[in-house]
Amino acid sequence: MRLIAERMEADVCAIWMLDGARTKLTLTAAEGLAPEAAGSAFLHKGQGLTWRVLEVMAPVIVEDAPADPRFVYLPDLREEPYHAYLGAPLQVRGTPIGVIYVENRAHRRFDRDEVRALSAIASQIAPVLDNARLLSLVAGGEPMPAMPHRRRGGPRRVQGTPCCGGVVSGAVARLNSSVPATEEPAFKGPVEEEREVLRKACEAARAELLRMQEWLRKRNAEEAALVFSVQLMMLEDPAFEGRMREVVSQGTSAQRAVRKVSQDLVERFANLKDLLFRQRCEDLQDLSGRLLRHVRSETGSAKQSLAGKIAVLDRLAPSRLVSLCAEGVAAVLAGGGGATSHAALLARSLDLPLVVGLGDFVREIHDGQRVLVDAAAGEVVLDPPEEMVREVERTASAGVQALRAAFGAGVPASGRIRFDANVSLWGDAVRAHEEDADGIGLYRTEFAFLMRPDLPGE
Repeated sequence: MRLIAERMEADVCAIWMLDGARTKLTLTAAEGLAPEAAGSAFLHKGQGLTWRVLEVMAPVIVEDAPADPRFVYLPDLREEPYHAYLGAPLQVRGTPIGVIYVENRAHRRFDRDEVRALSAIASQIAPVLDNARLLSLVAGGEPMPAMPHRRRGGPRRVQGTPCCGGVVSGAVARLNSSVPATEEPAFKGPVEEEREVLRKACEAARAELLRMQEWLRKRNAEEAALVFSVQLMMLEDPAFEGRMREVVSQGTSAQRAVRKVSQDLVERFANLKDLLFRQRCEDLQDLSGRLLRHVRSETGSAKQSLAGKIAVLDRLAPSRLVSLCAEGVAAVLAGGGGATSHAALLARSLDLPLVVGLGDFVREIHDGQRVLVDAAAGEVVLDPPEEMVREVERTASAGVQALRAAFGAGVPASGRIRFDANVSLWGDAVRAHEEDADGIGLYRTEFAFLMRPDLPGE
């Protein structure tokens, strides 16, 4: 807080965090205010200039805060000497989590550069604060419907929402969106043996995550690799593994210990009113499934290879999509989701064919079943005949060739058409350069913050 205050040349810097019910702000940290007020000072919904920041979700500037009718005086803060006020929202994935503001003794209006500076600081520290709340909770203890099935002669097909194009045919790998509900032994062996199985599983999961990060970085998808940071952070947190070890010490198998601790955390997060923590369930479920696979491999169960398979699941979290890409799947089909979701944007950046919005249809697809995916059209065909596969692949290839021919066909009479790329990840910029794009038309800056626990550099 002191560093921010110095950078902003402010007398006060304060952070207020929003509760899960979205009805109360709590002073979490401050420089220049009464230190004892942190954790005990509250602003209820609609109170003060700080709530105004959340109402407009934009910076609020006031030259003389005490004179403003929206100002709320809290004696415990001892902020009587301060007048100039500048507040900015703290948000993660577009969802507000709190407010940061600075104050000065002088009667003045913060200028444009100062507004930009505080806004940049807010965007950088919000994910850090969010991850801190996540670790604190760990230590403490409806899909979109698919379009109507097309009733044509021949094999069954369904229309979903296309997210990233490509034609793929192959065998299905039916995956769970959450922790798989299989029977596991209540107790497998001596406590020390079960603890060793658990330790090796955590080490294997950590090594797997690091390998996938490196694989993605080699594909110029460093930002995508950072989606695993939350899972690595939890594995490195002694409290997380410690709770599983404690359950094992009570006479439970390593498998059941992973399931119990994981389910407890998932249920706890799912019941929170805070949307951001409910979304963290996806990371927990992904990590839980990963740990269970490694525990089973330690006890003799083989891990399913996903290379070249078409992954099918009910829900698709961004971290799960990146994980599937790193494991070499050929395409992904999901019951829920939309074309503008973070998973869809990532799929386009990673060039992974993806169809979402298939609804309950995904539950009718069986493990090992052969399917044909025309991801550009959003169409999925069950048990396609070989001649259909060849025809769809030929049509797709012809379309790509025609598109490339059109781009190189010359300049229209009205003048040259400029083509700018939409960029989410570093790999997008590399691809844009390779395809001779004229520039960057849109940079999705949220991914630089969404997928990492620390602050991105310039």
